[in-house]
Amino acid sequence: MACELKRPVSVHCVDASGAMFDFFQARELLPPAIAMHSYGGSADSAKRFLNLPGGKGKRFYFGFSWCINTRSHRLISTIKGIPLEHILLESDRPSTHNIDVDLWKMCELVADVHQTTIDIVASITRSNSLRFLHCILPENL
Repeated sequence: MACELKRPVSVHCVDASGAMFDFFQARELLPPAIAMHSYGGSADSAKRFLNLPGGKGKRFYFGFSWCINTRSHRLISTIKGIPLEHILLESDRPSTHNIDVDLWKMCELVADVHQTTIDIVASITRSNSLRFLHCILPENL
């Protein structure tokens, strides 16, 4: 339905990156943008999604939230292995309490891992969010 309506999708995938990759790889048509919500997979798995042929890989974004993803021992290596142009910042909070704090902390972490500034990460991830929501594929990736 998302393909037909040209709408982005958010995918919640827990311990099933391989099966999810197989699912997307087998599809001829994909939604215009796909967010892997609070992504808990490895950097290698993310690279497999990003390397899907025929422009399919450009459609993938990987979201990270402070309250969920910081529990993972591989968070740093995963963030390091994903280009900034494919990262989304998420809150994943059940309420609006501390959303801004969590987003700021995740932005700081991503900036530290990618050895850049918070302003650059904020700008790039904002653009990524807009591209995802408006289904505009990045051109030079």
